[in-house]
Amino acid sequence: MKNLFLIAFLLSLVFTSVWCADVEEPLILVQKSFVSKDIVKGKQLEVRVKIFNVGTSDASDISLLDNDWSASNFTWVNGSRTAEWEAIPAQGSVNHTYTVIPLIEGEYIPASAKVTYRQVGKSGIHTVLSSTPGAYGILIESLAAFEKRTATHLKEWGIFLLLSLGSVTLPGLVLFYYQTNFHKGVRKEPKDKLKKSK
Repeated sequence: MKNLFLIAFLLSLVFTSVWCADVEEPLILVQKSFVSKDIVKGKQLEVRVKIFNVGTSDASDISLLDNDWSASNFTWVNGSRTAEWEAIPAQGSVNHTYTVIPLIEGEYIPASAKVTYRQVGKSGIHTVLSSTPGAYGILIESLAAFEKRTATHLKEWGIFLLLSLGSVTLPGLVLFYYQTNFHKGVRKEPKDKLKKSK
C-alpha cells in the first residue's frame, strides 16, 4: 500500500512536469513521510518533509509549517515545526526532517504540512498542503506489541523443539523395542531361557 502511494506521487510529479513545461512558473509539491520503519509508542519517529519544485522557474521565500504533532500526543525530540528557504530552483528539491516520540497508541490520522512560496519577481503568495503518510491513518503500536512482534521467541522455540523431539523419540523407542524383542512378528525368547532349555 505504501509503495502504491509512492508510485502515485511520482506519477503526479511526472504529469505536472509535462503539464507545466510551457508555463514559466514554479510548481511546488510536498511529500510528508516517515523515515522510521516502525511507529511505536515511546520510540522515536523520524518524519521527513520533501519539497519539490517541478515548475520551470525558481520559487522564493519558501516556508514550511507542520502543526500536526500536538504536545498531548507527541514529544518533540529534535528538529522544528517550521523551516525556511530563500529559493528552490526549477526541478530542485529540499528536505526537512524532525523527530517526535508518540505518547499514544492506536489509530492516528496525521495532518498535512503547509508550505507557502512566491514566484521570483512576483508578489503573490501560493500555499500548498503536503501529502500525508498513511492516507487512511497510521497505527501507533504499543511497546509491548512491538516487542512481542520483533522478539526472538526463544521460549516458544524451546517448547516447540521439546514437543518435536517427543513426537520423534517416542516412535523411535517403540521401533527399537520391537526390533530387539521381536523377530518377524514373533517374540524372541530371552537368552537365559534358551540356555536353560538346552
